[in-house]
Amino acid sequence: MEKRYAARALTVLLFCCLLFSSPASVSAHAYIVASSPGENEVLEEAPASVSITFNEPIENAFHSLQVTDPSGQQAVIGESRIDDANPARLIADLRPELPEGIYTVNYKVLSSDGHAITGTFPFIIGDAAAKHNLPAFNEFGSGGTDDWPGAGLLIVRWLQYSGLAIYMGVLLFHLFLLPRRSLGVFATVPMDGKAPFDGSAHPENAESLKNIAPLGGSAPSKNVAPLGDASPSDSKDKARSDQLQSARLRKHLEGFAKSSVWQRSQRLLLLSLLLTAAGIGLSLPQQTAIDAGVPWSQAWSPALINETLSHTSFGKAWIAEMALLLLLTGLTAVFAAFAGKQRRFAASWTAAAALLASLGILLAKSFIGHAAAASGRSMAIAMNFLHQASSFLWLGGLLALAFLLPAAAGPLRNDPDAKRGVYWETIRRFSMLAAGCVTVLLCSGLYASLLHVPTWHALLYSNYGQILLAKAGLTLVMLAFGFSAFLRGRTQSRPLGTGVWIEFAAGLIVLILAAILSNMPTALASPGPIQLKAATADGYHITVGVTPNTVGENRFEVTVLDPEQNPLDSIEQITLTLTSRDMDMGAIELTLPGDGTAPLNGTALVTRGGSWRLNVHVLLSSLDTIDKSFTFQVGTR
Repeated sequence: MEKRYAARALTVLLFCCLLFSSPASVSAHAYIVASSPGENEVLEEAPASVSITFNEPIENAFHSLQVTDPSGQQAVIGESRIDDANPARLIADLRPELPEGIYTVNYKVLSSDGHAITGTFPFIIGDAAAKHNLPAFNEFGSGGTDDWPGAGLLIVRWLQYSGLAIYMGVLLFHLFLLPRRSLGVFATVPMDGKAPFDGSAHPENAESLKNIAPLGGSAPSKNVAPLGDASPSDSKDKARSDQLQSARLRKHLEGFAKSSVWQRSQRLLLLSLLLTAAGIGLSLPQQTAIDAGVPWSQAWSPALINETLSHTSFGKAWIAEMALLLLLTGLTAVFAAFAGKQRRFAASWTAAAALLASLGILLAKSFIGHAAAASGRSMAIAMNFLHQASSFLWLGGLLALAFLLPAAAGPLRNDPDAKRGVYWETIRRFSMLAAGCVTVLLCSGLYASLLHVPTWHALLYSNYGQILLAKAGLTLVMLAFGFSAFLRGRTQSRPLGTGVWIEFAAGLIVLILAAILSNMPTALASPGPIQLKAATADGYHITVGVTPNTVGENRFEVTVLDPEQNPLDSIEQITLTLTSRDMDMGAIELTLPGDGTAPLNGTALVTRGGSWRLNVHVLLSSLDTIDKSFTFQVGTR
């Protein structure tokens, strides 16, 4: 029955994940959709201000918009500002009576995913002939040419991730993995754990212990007289029975409080809170240093810290994480108190609340990063949270198997059957947990891949794609060891041994790779060469190859086949028209003269990354035409 319900639950979960897994469009970072003046625009008169509009609201912190005049002097008056009517628009006022010449705009903003975006473009005041001397420019960057996050960021993020995984693992162990009946072992095992507390170690008390009802039981002892008919000797026996009952209860509490499993659990909870607190606390100056472009020594400035907290999405998420961390600390203290007194109901509810609070920290972190930049933001954030939560629960469960299960089964070494039952029941429960986590990981991981990796080339050759493949490979290693543990749990053949430690070590590396992925440009920045294929309503087949498919000069190769998929030999001319879907910047046209049946190719300069529309117009010798449109993603590096 239990297996049937578990299978149904997993099926429903898989269906829901697939139902909502249609990915929304997302960019590597924010990008420009309009500017005034426009890129390379020639103006007759000097403008009063410069404005740049992005595809999404930008952070109201650490932004700058500088304009350099032909002599290299700043033409901006005052500081840049965010438009009150449009949070995606950055404005800077210019000096009056600017001279003619070429002006260079340099901008820096923080996108909604928390990454710094910088870029440069020129415009001209006066003689249009100056356009021929425009300087080279870079469409945008991310604060440098290196995509890899710094070591400081990875260390801080890993501290928080590992702390949360440890914390969740301990709570899971006591809430779900460890069978309830094993907790009662401390009522019958003395503090040294060597002999059962049934009177055999103390013969003088053996007879009296037989007359004590079980803890929480209501049945009277056979030697206890009915109420209202008690003799003096019965009263003495009852008093002695009460004393032995109290002694047994104290022994039970002392045995659990000093048990190996609880001692280890307390140490792990303390360690996990320290790691999580260090990760969350240090992330504030670390993020401030990145956003403000200053070294760590200057990131502790109260003014910069306040700007981060007050005007960035990271600051709001950090405040939520700190509040949840304080709640987590209080709940942990209460849980330890209840568990030490063996108040199981209260301890269980407190542990469940603490587990929800730790998941809340992961949810707050999901509101910053790549998911926050998606157009389908709510779905992307939800899937990112599910991916993180399932990873942490799986890894935390592994930690519990490695560190806590041996300590929990240890007191039962004199009872092999009981020890075997507790050990393999815990393994069985973890297998159920791992199955659910793997299902969620697969669905959410597939969603994220479709969202952030546009082509197979990007998956295989971009830094983001290669790190993603490494993470997937290690996850498969963990899955293989987990499946082995599942089979052992079914057959109860032999203990897990070093396999648990290998799986746990792989999980720790996966956390490091996850930290790297969340702090580097996605594979959308490097889609690589692509081939666009489509058939027209008349049955013609058109293929367009774009190489290298990045900002700058690109080669376009066009092949047209007739409805029978034979090469057309009557092509007079092919015209390619490129227009940016992100910014109104005119059209780029490329004309390819017909030359028989061979593929036609030519080069064109693509000036901006992002989403582009390509219209293919084929003129045949019969003056008939074939038209088809494509959309594709141009990389930025």
